[in-house]
Amino acid sequence: MNKHLLIVLGFSIVLSACSALPRELDRVADRLADATLRAPTAEPRPTDPVATPTARSWPPPTSTSASILPDGVSISLSPAVWLGGNYYQVSGPATVSALAPGAVARVEFYTAPTGTGVTPRLESADTDGRDGWSWYWQTPLPGSHLWAEAIYADGRRNSSAYLMITASEGEPPAWQTYANADLGYSLEYPSNWQVDEYGLSQLSKEVLFSPPDPEPFIAYFSISLDGRTLEQIQQSYAEQFPNVSPEWIGFAGQRALQYRFSETRFERYVPLHHGVVRFASDRATLPEVQHMLSSFRVIVPIGTVPPPTPACETHTASVQVLPSAQSVQIGQQLIVRVTLLNQGCVALGLPKYTLRAHAPQGQPLFNPPQPESVTHGLAVAPGQSDTVEFVLQGAQVGSGALQADVSFEVHIGYPGPAYWGYASSGPINIAVTGNHKPPDSERPAAGICAEVVDGIASITIGPDVPSPRCVKVTTNVRLKFVNATDAAVQVRLWSFDAQIAPGGEQIIDAPVGSYLMPGVHFIEGIGAEVWLVGS
Repeated sequence: MNKHLLIVLGFSIVLSACSALPRELDRVADRLADATLRAPTAEPRPTDPVATPTARSWPPPTSTSASILPDGVSISLSPAVWLGGNYYQVSGPATVSALAPGAVARVEFYTAPTGTGVTPRLESADTDGRDGWSWYWQTPLPGSHLWAEAIYADGRRNSSAYLMITASEGEPPAWQTYANADLGYSLEYPSNWQVDEYGLSQLSKEVLFSPPDPEPFIAYFSISLDGRTLEQIQQSYAEQFPNVSPEWIGFAGQRALQYRFSETRFERYVPLHHGVVRFASDRATLPEVQHMLSSFRVIVPIGTVPPPTPACETHTASVQVLPSAQSVQIGQQLIVRVTLLNQGCVALGLPKYTLRAHAPQGQPLFNPPQPESVTHGLAVAPGQSDTVEFVLQGAQVGSGALQADVSFEVHIGYPGPAYWGYASSGPINIAVTGNHKPPDSERPAAGICAEVVDGIASITIGPDVPSPRCVKVTTNVRLKFVNATDAAVQVRLWSFDAQIAPGGEQIIDAPVGSYLMPGVHFIEGIGAEVWLVGS
């Protein structure tokens, strides 16, 4: 534990009085437990009283570039009255709408009452985004947190910012100003929060801000000194938390280093007049915490020379691949957006984009099989991004993956030193189906499947379960359905959609290999499975 204490909390915490150590040890344990969770969303800064939060420019990076999500999810509330910050007033039923770019499968809407240790409530899930993602909130509850989560086709999730809801007339929380003359800063904090200055007697000079009745061992918002340089901090995190990516951001007029451990936890390091200042929160999504960060100001005495901006020694970049669809038919166009995200402290010049399509079957899935690389004659500044589009056309039935590489020129100052840098995306699954239905699963849910290698495979629809529940067939087999119930049954499989009368039967007069891809296919309406083997 001493090794983690030295690296994560820094030299200043080690020299703190022994009475402060148990509290710091608990914080370290919390950070280690959540270090690999995904990055949180940023709080909005709404300026429109109609209550539409501002979307992020891109999501913060997680452990690998493959997990980078599309632009952030945002929500709006109508009718509503904006009260400032993240606070909105509603007087009756309201429509909650979400904007969720990318290949979204569904959007879930959540609420949670104000307070600590509460469990979020799933209010609604919208699975059809053709008319937009929305939920009609019949009975808004005062004091609720409201947010939306987009679930993508590959199972990843992306959250919007929180909105604070009040159903009665009233003012947003009152704010008080806290000023620290010794360290030279000020900020606004809620008037009902507590300020703990016990740490000012220690080398860390820590100040803690907490709400009424705080959870134990939780740092809601803290500011302290760190005895290391930014480069030493970055090296420590690279060794101890390799799955947590660094972010270089602008804060308080300086280039700051930030790490996000989870949806709610972050640590930010900023070089100021008295050394590197550490900002930390275990509840970063609270609007109060976001307001304290945005209201932070540096108090610079007259004649003080500002600290020098630390030198930039390397680049940090990632690549995002976003296809227009997860599958296309033969001859159909697929537009693939490749984005270079500059998350470092130096510009990336002349980015060259290369898109590769991997096909395990050996045959090219798309035309052209290898798109020409694209070079942009520009420089991508720190914190910015650049995007290129590739247009492909489905050429061969099958499945594979898309992956992009970007090379770029990196200048650490001018005229140098300079070098070529590289970044790659993770693989994105893609399929070309033609007129064939892609499988629903690789293995059947039923334990035993009847096998038919030629002729007709018959499935009898009974009052309880079909017989057989699963049939394993080759490509030249045809399917027949027999209705042994006393009611009409609707049977659907790809383009086949028929109502079979009681005692009736129906044959799909085409080999299954002409309209199904290999794999397990669910037959809607009767609960049976067809397992196609072979090509």
